[in-house]
This record gives sequence, structure tokens and C-alpha cells, in this order.
Amino acid sequence: MDKERNDRDLKKYADDIATIKSLLLKVDEKPLIEYWAFFTWAGLILAGTLIHYLLRRTMQLDISAIFLKVWLPVFLAGLFFETLAWIRKMNREAMPLLSRPMIKMAWALVGLMTGLGFIYYLVVRVSSFAFIPYLILVTFGIFMVFFAQISYQFYFGFGYFYMLLAIVLYLFELDGDNLFIITGMILGATFVLAGLVTRRREKEVNDH
Repeated sequence: MDKERNDRDLKKYADDIATIKSLLLKVDEKPLIEYWAFFTWAGLILAGTLIHYLLRRTMQLDISAIFLKVWLPVFLAGLFFETLAWIRKMNREAMPLLSRPMIKMAWALVGLMTGLGFIYYLVVRVSSFAFIPYLILVTFGIFMVFFAQISYQFYFGFGYFYMLLAIVLYLFELDGDNLFIITGMILGATFVLAGLVTRRREKEVNDH
């Protein structure tokens, strides 16, 4: 009788531990935005890369004009859809948008974007558009590392990859057109991968 009771207690403890582990996993690795935001980013970046290539080949526009007419709208559209994906995710998870953690994250993002925006302004001001692809890679790298702190940890891999890629491309000293095109293609492909991995991770967390 005592043995059966001990077995039941041990099973109950094991079930409780599994439940606690599942809850901790969901809290520690909670999706920040819906996975389709990565696919949207990929589509926008790949479309921007194609338009960049066509404008350079057909209209001979300089890189500064293409950046302002193509890439700036691409990034503004990407930020809009990413914000939409974040709001939808918070509503789906029944998390208040104005909770203390969300407010802290929002202020951190505002500070980060302000600093990066000022750097972009300085680069554009001195007409150093050839450095824009490096800044884009570093920017996405910083945001991925930032998201990894409050969401899935595999974002660290994407973040460090973008930063390392920026260094490698800088060492190769590619010309402006090739640099923009290579950067766009790699970003588009890796964002598709990030979307797929995020979708798979969401399913794994929800199944626990």
C-alpha cells in the first residue's frame, strides 16, 4: 500500500515538474511578433533589391536617389508591418500593450532607434551611401540580439551572423551596387529562414 502511494506521489511530482518546466519555457521564450512579419520583411527587401538593380541598369540613378526612393520606403513599410504583427501578437496573447514590461521595451526601442537614426542621418548628410548596407546589417543584427533577450534565443544566431557578415563584406570592399544587391539577397533569404524557424518554435512551445 505504501509503495503504491509513493509511486503515485512520485508520478505527481514528476507531472508537477513537467508543468513548471513548460510554464517557465513559455515565459522565457515568448514570441514577440507573429512569424509572418519575417516573411513580409523578406518580400519587401527582395523587392527593393530587384527594383534597385533595375533602376541602376535602366535609369542610371545614383545610389543616393535609390536609397531615398526605394530603400527608405521599404524600411518604413517593414516597420509598419512589424508593429502591426506585434500588436496582433499582444492581443492574441491577451497581454496589455501598456503593461510595465511593454513600456520598458518600447522606451528601449525608441532610444535604440533614435541613436541609429542619427547615425543614418550623418551618413546621408556626408553622402557616404556606400556604408548604408553595412549599417543595415548591423541594425538588423542589433535588433535581433535585442529581441533574443525577451523572446526566442535563436535570434542571437541571426544577430551575430548579420554583424559578422557586415565585417566580412567590408573587408571584401565591394562596389556600391554589388554590395546593396548581395546584402538584400542575403537579408531576404535569412528573414525567410527566421520566419520558418519562428513558426516551428511557436508550435513547439504551444504543444508543451
